[in-house]
Amino acid sequence: MREFLMNSRGLDSQKPVPLGHVGALDGLRGVAVLLVLAFHAHLTAAVGGFIGVSVFFTLSGFLITSLLLRESASSGEISLRSFWSRRFRRLLPAALMTQALVVLMGALGVWDNDQLRMLRTDVPAALAQVANLAFIAKGTSYAGDMASPSPLSHYWSLSLEEQFYLLFPVLVGLCLLAADGRRKVLVWVLGLASMGSVLLSWRLGQDRPDRAYFGTDTRLFELLAGALLACGTLYRMQFNSVWARRAMTALGAVGLVSLLWMTNQGSLSSTWLHPWGFLLVTASSTALIASCLQPGPVGSVLSWGPLRLVGTYSYGLYLYHWPIFLWLTPKRLGLSLYPTILVQLGVTTAAAVASYHFLEHPIRTRTWLKGRTPLVLSPATGLAVFVATVLITSAVPTPVDRLATAAEAAASNPEEARPIAEEIEPPQRLLVVGDETAIPLVEALTTTATRTKSNVVITSSVIPNCGTTVGGTTYLVGVAQTPDPSCATALNTWKTAVATDHPDVILVAAGRHDLVDRKMWVEDPIRSFPDPALVEFVGAEASQTVEALAADGATVTWLPVLPAAPSTDPNQVPLPWSLEDRVLSFNLLLTQLVESQSAMKPLDVAQFVSTWSGGEQDPTYRTPSGELTTLGAESVATWFLNTANEWRRQPLPAPSAPTAVPGVPADLAPPPPPEPRSLPADGESTRILVVGDSVAFGYGFSLQDWAESQRRVQVANAGQFNCPIARGGTYRFENQVQEFPLRCDWSTLIPGWLNETRPHLVVLSNGIWDVVDRILPGQKKWSHLGEPDVDDYLLREALAQIDLLASDGAKVILLTQHHMEIGTNKGFVGLPESQPERIDRYNQILGSLHELRPDTTAVIDVAGWVASQPGGELDAEKLKDGLHYFDEYYAVIADWLGPEVLAQLQAPAG
Repeated sequence: MREFLMNSRGLDSQKPVPLGHVGALDGLRGVAVLLVLAFHAHLTAAVGGFIGVSVFFTLSGFLITSLLLRESASSGEISLRSFWSRRFRRLLPAALMTQALVVLMGALGVWDNDQLRMLRTDVPAALAQVANLAFIAKGTSYAGDMASPSPLSHYWSLSLEEQFYLLFPVLVGLCLLAADGRRKVLVWVLGLASMGSVLLSWRLGQDRPDRAYFGTDTRLFELLAGALLACGTLYRMQFNSVWARRAMTALGAVGLVSLLWMTNQGSLSSTWLHPWGFLLVTASSTALIASCLQPGPVGSVLSWGPLRLVGTYSYGLYLYHWPIFLWLTPKRLGLSLYPTILVQLGVTTAAAVASYHFLEHPIRTRTWLKGRTPLVLSPATGLAVFVATVLITSAVPTPVDRLATAAEAAASNPEEARPIAEEIEPPQRLLVVGDETAIPLVEALTTTATRTKSNVVITSSVIPNCGTTVGGTTYLVGVAQTPDPSCATALNTWKTAVATDHPDVILVAAGRHDLVDRKMWVEDPIRSFPDPALVEFVGAEASQTVEALAADGATVTWLPVLPAAPSTDPNQVPLPWSLEDRVLSFNLLLTQLVESQSAMKPLDVAQFVSTWSGGEQDPTYRTPSGELTTLGAESVATWFLNTANEWRRQPLPAPSAPTAVPGVPADLAPPPPPEPRSLPADGESTRILVVGDSVAFGYGFSLQDWAESQRRVQVANAGQFNCPIARGGTYRFENQVQEFPLRCDWSTLIPGWLNETRPHLVVLSNGIWDVVDRILPGQKKWSHLGEPDVDDYLLREALAQIDLLASDGAKVILLTQHHMEIGTNKGFVGLPESQPERIDRYNQILGSLHELRPDTTAVIDVAGWVASQPGGELDAEKLKDGLHYFDEYYAVIADWLGPEVLAQLQAPAG
């Protein structure tokens, strides 16, 4: 079909206003391409520069419709052949040249294997002008796949415009034919189509933003807005009224400011982008175009010579810049971001200018390739590009198709072949734990896994503003931080997630909160990385975290901290994670941890982010404060899923055989020869010595009061505050970290106590200081009761203490420890030292001690007696702080405990 002829109205009696060449529109085209270049150059101020493409769409809609309407109004027909020929000569030569250059760069080794694999489908799609539709079909994300982007990913917009150029003239012709050349039907059709496109963009943009971004139907309203403006300016482009011109100037200025604001504030991840963001851009572009048609300051600004020149070369700049930007990266050039941008822009400009003068302009003006030559040469060139693509990508390795491999094996050896279905692996279970930096990563991992159809199930357990290090008082930029109770229980929360999800791989995304300044306890100095004591402390915490997470068999990997860019404000105190020495020290600690933990895998994220075109601080991928942007998170997520694709669970060690006495080692030395029992002579008072911790001090105090009402009973109180049975090392209590003091060394104190009191009975009560998290002497990791090494250490220490207490013939009475709720009076909930299983293990060990020393010990279950009383053992009417009893209740206990202790004086051994 060559043309649509108008019906009986023939030529329009009213003459359309000639459009002519509007220099300001060249300047607007220049602004649009500069926005795109700034966006792809990763300038911080242009994170929304992708809107330049939307400006192109609206401008194209206006110009194309203006030409079609003027042709129809002037000649009574629309020549489709002429229209498509002009578009063909204008767009196709440079597009084919760019594709040929991209393929040549692939042959020269510029692109990696992932990019070469993309070219297999992207080149044919670009040749067929369906790149945007192919990206939708593949599930490509314009905001993702940034680790190795396709060199032809920018062809989606060219394909969309070509589809518009192919179909839109037919629609215009049909509408004008149906309305005898009038624009009324066309305006209605364009208006309804625009509304439908906006609604579709809104609906798809909520759940499928990539579909909304690439879709011809969802972006159509941007082109049709320009088309509607062309309908309205066919017979009148300029206003005669001064006030109307001023109003248009104001609208144009507002439109320009809006575009600049969107360029600075917009983002491909902005939830309001579809459709509201693009509606704002479209309205602003339409206002700018209308303003450019009027005499005034907006048109004058956009008619500035250099800007118009950029607009003249805009098509070539758009085509060539992307593969050049991907090629000339900071890493390849050995330059920082801004010098790299200058090189990229220089090479791009040279390519665009050469292309315009030696390729595009000669062909468009028919200086070259006259007649029907292009009809033969273009398909031949496209075929050559396609064949070259096949040749250079044929040797690129493809991920092994396990089903095909299994089927091939079955065909060649059917007797040994297993059913193909058995070869399908279950999905990899990935658990992400960490602080707030893990949140965008979890979202990106989920999105990327869905888009790429990865065989992975992703769960998460994220606790914002918490590190993996618990203890002491933290300081951020010199200000003491209020402790968050959830941070103290973070590891338990993550262990619960592990027990629930049974992951194959655990990704830890945390660390910046471990880099803060820290005071371990009240009298400790404030320490900063890389202070050796702090590094050792944080390392112990990290080791404990990895061991706990890997206990179920998962492979654990830890994402190193990416340093934030240093602040350019000399008055701003730098954040800990922007200080390079701190970050390097922490990441070195992680490297050492990988070497010492068989369940860990390394992650060299620093090497990966260095491949970003703007380097590790690329503002497209990193915010000024160091967080990953949505694009950055999707880039890291894509890289991580590829890296961890083959990771699976670690084999668990076989469970050890149970022993007759749980936790009792076989290499214990035999007990010393028993001393004669020390018993009171006739008329002599029974002497009782109470030793232990602060709870023991309370028992001793109340037993002294009880003894005053008894005949011939004396009680000496040697309870010590904050001292364990198992001496030495570092401990953590109520999130404060410090070392047990030398005064707790009972081996230097007990001889004096025995000499002074000459007891017949010794009451030993302890518990809290032996169930806290500890770093035992000679070790560098946190551990606690219930773990074999701690159980063994406590057992040996307790036996030595019992033997020393019984060395003068006294009988040692072991009191069970009640369950605790430590720190309830200070707002703490669920501290590790309050875990019931630790107390239960402590009481089990007391039973083991009695079995090992039956002649010199006895066990009194004071905790069981308290639990049997009204209110139970955790009754708030009994415990004032979750650990110590009120004085009144100590007295109640003493009335029961005193006789129980005295009864042991005459009780038989064992």
